Amino acid sequence: LIVCVPYRMPWSFVAVAVVAATCACVSAAQNSGCYTAAAVLHTPLGSVEYGAEENVKANVDAMPEYIEEAARIGPVQIIVFPEGYTGYYDLAMSRETVTPYCVEVPDVGGELPSVNPCDSKGNYSDQLSRVSCYAREYGVVIVTNICEYKSCSNFNDPYCPPDAHYQFNTNLVFSSNGDLIATYRKSHEAGHCQILDQPHTPDYTTFTTPFGITFATFVCADLQYVYPPLEYVRNGIKHFVHTTDTPGGTTYSVPMLLNGWSLTNQVNIIQGNAETSGIGIYSAGTPLVSAGPFVYDTSKHMVIVSQLPVTPTYGFQAAVAGSAELHFAPLQPPTRLTNTWTWPHPL
Repeated sequence: LIVCVPYRMPWSFVAVAVVAATCACVSAAQNSGCYTAAAVLHTPLGSVEYGAEENVKANVDAMPEYIEEAARIGPVQIIVFPEGYTGYYDLAMSRETVTPYCVEVPDVGGELPSVNPCDSKGNYSDQLSRVSCYAREYGVVIVTNICEYKSCSNFNDPYCPPDAHYQFNTNLVFSSNGDLIATYRKSHEAGHCQILDQPHTPDYTTFTTPFGITFATFVCADLQYVYPPLEYVRNGIKHFVHTTDTPGGTTYSVPMLLNGWSLTNQVNIIQGNAETSGIGIYSAGTPLVSAGPFVYDTSKHMVIVSQLPVTPTYGFQAAVAGSAELHFAPLQPPTRLTNTWTWPHPL
């Protein structure tokens, strides 16, 4: 059995007062003191009436539109898509219906070599290969989230689920050349323990980008726990990417929550969301760009862009910042087979 940590709110931050120190970046070039990031709010496209393949394809097809729209605002170097981007969180209602959304992911990171699914499309799922190719084509670091399928056996793994595989909620990091350089498995599932699994030992993942910034990553409810988020902070990490699927009806504002966390820990954080509760990019308690919550919207598609300082700075003024809303046509209703015979059926 997988141990399920109850959903609770052990807040690991408090509001503090700091003295504002303003500065501005005038260039996003490497080593200029700034980098430029984008975050995506994306309500998954598709329908429960479709199969996983159609839903996943519709969402992966939308990725270039976000990247291109972000590039119109500024020279984006890293873009963060939300938790459940492919629809497995919102369009599947049980462990069995989530499984078709899940794909195998190679082990990378640490001392393990990176892999490039764009170069070896036959060896990896279409999801991984296409995102890898997008990262290379646009020359941008992509952080996205998928359902990971990992086989296991009770013979050598006492935590292996009865259906002989794990379904992890996993962040993937693709470098700007298409290499898959890091993965992170959500360590604290909030209410989805019968559908998704969490690692027996909380994951800990950092990665360094081609533009020289080392990031840590985690998912949604992980933010409310000491490990790994505050362990990253204790180890000197100053830059974070956070994926979430937080409903708009929650009692707190996601932008407020993330901004408070960045203020207390004096860090930069870039957050993508699959729900209308909001998104944001923050530096040491300064919301550089944020949007939401959109209380009366059930669907939203937008991208925000901002420069961030290499040294997180309260009161930082970005020379490049903006947002854009996108619109996608709904998928056509699935074709239904109809019978042509009349009753009574001729024998």
